[in-house]
Amino acid sequence: MCGLVCQWSWRAPVDEALIRAALQRLSHRGPDDEGLWISHDQRLALGHRRLAIVGVSDGQQPITNEDGKLQIIVNGEFYDDLSLRAELRRHGHRFRTESDSEVALHLYEDHGLDFLSRLRGEFALVLWDSRRNRLVAARDRFGIKPLVYCQTDHGLWLASEAKALFALGVPADWDHSALLGAMAVQYVAPDRTLFRNIRQIPPGCVMVASEDSLQIDRYWDLPEADLNPSVNPEQPEELVARCRQAVIEAVRLRLRADVPVCVQLSGGIDSTAVLGIAASQSSSPLHAYSVTFDQLGYDESSMAVAAANHCGAILHKVHVQPADILQHLSCAVGMSEGLCINGHLVAKFLLHRAIHADGFKAVLTGEGADEAFHGYAHLRIDYWRSLGRADLESTLASSNRTSLGMMLPHGESLDLTGVLRRLGYVPAWMQAKATMGARLFSLLRDDLRHAFVEHDHYGELVDSICGSPPRHAVPVVQSNRLWIRSALANYILKTLGDGTEMAHSVEGRVPFLDHHLWEFLGQVPLDQKIRGTTEKHILREAMRGFVPESIRTREKHPFDAPPVSLTSLASADLRDHFQSRLLEQQPLFDADRLMTQLDSLQTKDESTRLAWDPVFMTVLSVLALQEHLNRGFVFPRRILA
Repeated sequence: MCGLVCQWSWRAPVDEALIRAALQRLSHRGPDDEGLWISHDQRLALGHRRLAIVGVSDGQQPITNEDGKLQIIVNGEFYDDLSLRAELRRHGHRFRTESDSEVALHLYEDHGLDFLSRLRGEFALVLWDSRRNRLVAARDRFGIKPLVYCQTDHGLWLASEAKALFALGVPADWDHSALLGAMAVQYVAPDRTLFRNIRQIPPGCVMVASEDSLQIDRYWDLPEADLNPSVNPEQPEELVARCRQAVIEAVRLRLRADVPVCVQLSGGIDSTAVLGIAASQSSSPLHAYSVTFDQLGYDESSMAVAAANHCGAILHKVHVQPADILQHLSCAVGMSEGLCINGHLVAKFLLHRAIHADGFKAVLTGEGADEAFHGYAHLRIDYWRSLGRADLESTLASSNRTSLGMMLPHGESLDLTGVLRRLGYVPAWMQAKATMGARLFSLLRDDLRHAFVEHDHYGELVDSICGSPPRHAVPVVQSNRLWIRSALANYILKTLGDGTEMAHSVEGRVPFLDHHLWEFLGQVPLDQKIRGTTEKHILREAMRGFVPESIRTREKHPFDAPPVSLTSLASADLRDHFQSRLLEQQPLFDADRLMTQLDSLQTKDESTRLAWDPVFMTVLSVLALQEHLNRGFVFPRRILA
C-alpha cells in the first residue's frame, strides 16, 4: 500500500515545498520511496509514498504511459494483474515496471472509464489525462483504501489521509454537522469526513474533474440479485462447492507478493479459514498474529492456538492490557483519523506494530466475512423478525453480552421514526446505535442539544445510501447494505483497518471482500447464510477441513477489547483525561455532566456499565482528535516505534 497526494491549482503554480510536506505526513504509508511529478505548466502535481510489495525493484510512481500523456498514482493491489499484463502486451502496450499498478494505466488507455470494471482488488488511484485535460480518481468497490479531497475556487486537492491535506494548507477543523451525526449514528455518511471542507470519494465511485466541473458517479454496486434473492435452482451441495472454490481463489490471489505475507488471527471461523487456505497454498509454515487479553469473555487465545496448530502456523501473541489502551489511544485515533467506541482500535494498532517489527509488510485478514455471509447478531435479528420469529432475539443477549450498547440495543433510544417511514422497519443495528446516541446526547452542551434532536441523522444516512425513496429490498439485505456502506466502509475498513495497518506500514488484504465472491453470493438464498439460529451456514460448510471443528461450529464472537471504564485503575485514568484542559476546548460535551455520569457508574449494574463504555471511548476519541487538530496531525516517529 502507499500514500497519495494530488494538487490541481487553477490559478497559480503549485508549491513543491508544500507537496513534499504533505508527502512527509504520509511517510508511514510508504517508507520505501517517494515520487513526485509536476506538469509543464506547474499547475498539477502527483505525489506518491511507496510501500514496496510487488515489483519491488522498479515500481516507482508516478507511472506514465508510452507517450507521456497519462500519469497515475495508485495505493493498493490489483490481482489477476499478470493475465491483464499479458493481454495488454498483445494489444501493443509496453510496460515500464513490474508493478501491478501499471496495468490500470494501460487499461484506461484502451477502455476509458470502463477500466475500473477490469480491476480486482483493494485500491485508490488518481490519474491525470492531459489529452482530455481531466483528472480521474477512484476507490475500490468496498472502500478498503481511503481517498479524501477538498475543492475550492482555487483548485482541487486529494490525498490518502486528511493530515496530508492539512499540510497542503487546508484548515484543520471539525465539520460540526458531520461530528454531530457521528454522535447520533457513530458513522459519517459515505461521502463525508469529520473535517471541515474535506470529503471522501464513496466506495465503488469514480470522480472525473475538469477546471469547470466535478462529477462523482458509481461504477459498481452491491449485486442486484442480493437485494431480492430468489430460490437458487442449484442444490445446496453445489452452492457449497462453488463457495469453497470462490473463497480459495480470493485467498490464493492475495498471497501474491515479492515480500513475506502473514495472517491476522482471532478465534473465529473467518480469519481461521483465511489461515487454513493460505497454509494449504504455502510450502512453509505461515506466521499468524493474534491479540490476547487478560479478561475472560474477551480473550480468544486458546482458540487462536487451536487454529494455528491445526494449520501448522507459527503463532505470535500480542498481549494488550487496559493501561496499554489508554496509553496508545490518542496516537491510534490520530493515525486513523476517526472515532472509536472500543479499545479494539488500540489493540489492532499494537497488533500491526508487532507485525511491522517482525519485518512483514502485508497481512491477510478475515474482515468482510460477516457482511458477505450475514454473520452479525443484529442481522440475525432482522432476519428472524421478517420470519415472525422475534422470540429468538432473547438468545442473543446472553451470548453477545459484550455487544450491548454497540451492536445490540440497550436502554433509551433516539427517535427512529424517519427510518421506519423510509424503510417500513428499523434495522436492529440502527436501534443499537440509537441507544448509544441517546447516551451521548445526555452529555452534550446545552447549545447543541436542540439541534441534535431536531436533525434526522438516521433518515439522512438512509437517503445517502439507498436513495430517496429507498429501493425495495428484503429487510435483512437492506440492513446489511446500510451497514456495508457506513459501518464497514467508514469504521471497520478505514479506522480499524487501514488506519491501524498503515500507521505501521502494513498492507491489509481482505479476501472476503473479493467482488467476484460477492457476485456469486448475491445468487445464494438467505437460508444458506442464516440457517435457523446459525449464522454463516454456507461458509461453515465450505470450510470443512480448513478449520478445526471447534471453531467451525462456534458462534460468532465479535473482536472487542475489555471495557476500560469498568476497571478501577482505568476509571481513575479516565478522570485524569476528562479533567484536563482539553475537555474544556473540545466542541461537544458538558464537563460536569460527563464527570457526574462517570462517577455514577460505580453503582450501576454490569449491563449498564458495559453499555456506557462505548460512550466514554467516543469522548476520548473526540478529545484525542481535538488535540491532533490543534497540533496539525504531526507525529514524531518515536511515537509509532
